[in-house]
Amino acid sequence: MQLYLKQLIKDPLVASLVSTSLMSSKKIIQQLNLKPGQIVVEYGPGSGEISELIKQRITPGGKLFLIEQNQKLAEKLSIKFKTENNVYIFNDSAENVASILQTSNIVSVDRILSSIPFSFLTGSVARQIVSTSYKILKPGGLFAIFQMTPLALGVVKPVFKKGQFNLLPFNLPPLWLWVAKK
Repeated sequence: MQLYLKQLIKDPLVASLVSTSLMSSKKIIQQLNLKPGQIVVEYGPGSGEISELIKQRITPGGKLFLIEQNQKLAEKLSIKFKTENNVYIFNDSAENVASILQTSNIVSVDRILSSIPFSFLTGSVARQIVSTSYKILKPGGLFAIFQMTPLALGVVKPVFKKGQFNLLPFNLPPLWLWVAKK
């Protein structure tokens, strides 16, 4: 909690006081239907609790790209995953995901998970992230977002027309999870 609180004071885009609960994290992972060998992008992984669960399910053969805008959290992720050869960490904005993936010769991915607070972003930045996410997803790929409010759906639903909406009540605060298929 102390790490998140310090970063929230410095950077309002952190938008959380605590990590996602283990129960909520497992529910999110279940909804992603991850398999070994998949390529996954996570926007705003924070301290990497969900990232660790993703890594476990896509290994062997999978790749996990973590895009964390907050420098301190990105540094923590680099330490946490320093011995992993299939986890790539970028201290950058999710709006640059396509160019980030190009550095590893990746043009499309199987899954994208986002915890970034879309309601805190400008409309144009939020729309760009969602639009680019749609473009880089493979056919049948999944885009999942979890937020403290369902406000992000106003940006997501015009691009990802159909999806499943779930409340994750065993979190502080409760989270809304939207999972859409391309």
